[in-house]
Amino acid sequence: MKELLKANSKLICEAKLNCKLAEGCIWDEKNRLVYFVDIESFYLYIFNPIDKNISKIPTQSYISDIVLDTDNNLICAIKDTIYKLDLKNTKFVPMIKINSMEELRFNDGKCDRYGNLWIGTMKIEQDKDAQCAGALYCINKNEIVEKYDDFTIPNGLDWNRDGSIFYHIDTLTRKIDVYDVIEQTKLKNKRTIISFNNGDGVPDGMCIDIQGRLWVAMWGGNCVNCIDPKVGKIISSIEVPDKYVTCCAFGGEDLDTLYITTARDKSCDGGNLYSIRLNTKGIEAYRY
Repeated sequence: MKELLKANSKLICEAKLNCKLAEGCIWDEKNRLVYFVDIESFYLYIFNPIDKNISKIPTQSYISDIVLDTDNNLICAIKDTIYKLDLKNTKFVPMIKINSMEELRFNDGKCDRYGNLWIGTMKIEQDKDAQCAGALYCINKNEIVEKYDDFTIPNGLDWNRDGSIFYHIDTLTRKIDVYDVIEQTKLKNKRTIISFNNGDGVPDGMCIDIQGRLWVAMWGGNCVNCIDPKVGKIISSIEVPDKYVTCCAFGGEDLDTLYITTARDKSCDGGNLYSIRLNTKGIEAYRY
């Protein structure tokens, strides 16, 4: 792991918040801020890494994902609706609602290089009917461009540098799958690059660095794993004190800081925001 860490680098707890389910962290390059959410407490958090100030905005339901648009508004996925949030007046403006989502909610999402928002849906109650109840949507200009069915908990996602390869996690399969991207929004030739053992935890959120390595938050695994997709192997790991590691995203002035969110339950502490400096850089988030 030493070669991927900055000299004297260590994991820092930036904010001990005790969130139920901290998730969806993203770096705002223009304003130098980190945004993330607490899905189950219905809060959007804003963290300033310079002065360590943290603020939160309440929402009316499960807020699971945030992306930025080209005007620097926040695009927020809340329950079954995509909203635009103007931070100047904290007004949520609905943009598109997915029908027949009474028992489902949005989960993880991200924009591709073309400005499409790719986002998954999952059943709120993970009961016997949750298997394959979720979907993966591609949304642009407030319209559904594509829908891919038969997911249970569609989670981490990202693309290689030229956008020709799409990496995706359906958490309960314990796998990272890869697809070829055809004509911007068509996913073809699904195959698996890595499967995790039962004792590893399950893969949750994910991001990619400029070398094409995948950084994967491991729910129940106390770590973020770095994976080389070319060989399908874990090449290093960052230990995290909280058991349920949910999401990771590159940020900071040089995009060499990995921000990490966690969750808690009745038996384990968590729900915090961490950071660590790395000897690699991420890719600036694409915008809607």
